[in-house]
Amino acid sequence: MGLGLLFLIRRASSKRPYQPHNAVLAGCLGFVGTIYAITSVFTMFHELGGYDRLRQDLRKEAFVVASIAMDSPVMGGPAQQRIEDAVRAYNEAVLAEWPRTARGEFSTRVETARKQLVGELAVLQPQTEVQRTFVSEALKAVQGATAGQEYQLFVARSGLLEAVVWCALLVSAAAALLFCCLFRLREGRLQALLVTVIGLVVGSNLFLVLDLSYPMAGLLSVSPDGYAEVMDLFLRRP
Repeated sequence: MGLGLLFLIRRASSKRPYQPHNAVLAGCLGFVGTIYAITSVFTMFHELGGYDRLRQDLRKEAFVVASIAMDSPVMGGPAQQRIEDAVRAYNEAVLAEWPRTARGEFSTRVETARKQLVGELAVLQPQTEVQRTFVSEALKAVQGATAGQEYQLFVARSGLLEAVVWCALLVSAAAALLFCCLFRLREGRLQALLVTVIGLVVGSNLFLVLDLSYPMAGLLSVSPDGYAEVMDLFLRRP
């Protein structure tokens, strides 16, 4: 597209002098390039921060839910086994349904496993202060995991980047490429190479921004490694 625009501009202005406009365009390109660079850096920091928070929250969520099973011995007897089985079933559901979650689709299997876990905790009859604390903290952990999954679905559907930031990034990128085409170097091949290189840089930047904007399904997507690790370490079936 950039080369096509360059061809049209050079053809339309083939009889005009080179130098008078280039000095003005150089200043405009410098200004637009600076705006694009600032916008790109701001966007990348914003998305990398969101990506890292999502990855860490997902890992923390897995270990917090697993702590319910690890602390369940305070209840003793059959209750402990039922809680461990419910936590294991919940983790298996999250892992099995992750492709649906990454696409922003609600999973009835995960919801059923969550309700089963909440149900097992709700029917407990704690007798000691330690048991009452366990039940309270376990229910909070499930609520936190539910909120985390709702946020994951939101990110999968909407992305991390607001529409206004996308507009600013696309406008500044298009302006930078346009001013490169408005330059009139005497050697057409050299200018074509310049436009190609800048187009590749801008395109690569926009692709990376787009990929990071959807951290649930992009090439650099987050994964439920925490849940898999928890299954291997604490919840392996006998």
